[in-house]
Amino acid sequence: KGDETQLEQAVSRVLSGCFLPGFETPMTAYARLKCDTRAESTLTNMQETIMNLCANEYLTDGEISERLGISIATVRKHMQNIVKRLNCRTQRQAIITWLKHGNER
Repeated sequence: KGDETQLEQAVSRVLSGCFLPGFETPMTAYARLKCDTRAESTLTNMQETIMNLCANEYLTDGEISERLGISIATVRKHMQNIVKRLNCRTQRQAIITWLKHGNER
């Protein structure tokens, strides 16, 4: 902070799309922040059950539908809603978020 030349260089690098050593790339930081949420407070009980079956027991949509006695289409709809509720773009991101935060109960 005390060296104006270094500060100018750092700002210039960031504005040109580069990142500073020791920091995440902007894309990595965005993805982490976009998906970083407290999962346990945002899912319904059924959604939590589905995420646990998917993330912890590695069940497919078909296996989850059999286990819960619901249709595969219903499982898929729940997964779509889970992705939205966790502010993720993909099911993979949702599973990672769930594994990081949803099992802390």
